[in-house]
Amino acid sequence: MNLEESFNEAVKYINNNNKNIQINDNEKLDFYKYYKQATIGNININKPGMFEFEKKMKYDAWLSVKGMSRENAYQNYINLVTYIKYK
Repeated sequence: MNLEESFNEAVKYINNNNKNIQINDNEKLDFYKYYKQATIGNININKPGMFEFEKKMKYDAWLSVKGMSRENAYQNYINLVTYIKYK
């Protein structure tokens, strides 16, 4: 299985088990930023307004991985799923 297939399996695992998995807010942001970087690439949205707190947190998270390669984002997402499975 190549890295992209492993990433897709990890995404499926999270999507299929999201109600049974305990994930804190920081881990959710990590999943979000690695998923976005892996599937879209560098951030391509406008910075949200000052009072759009959730959108701002997501924006900042994704911005924090700007320039990360798709492969590294795949691997970081997979590593996070592995950590979640066994914590």
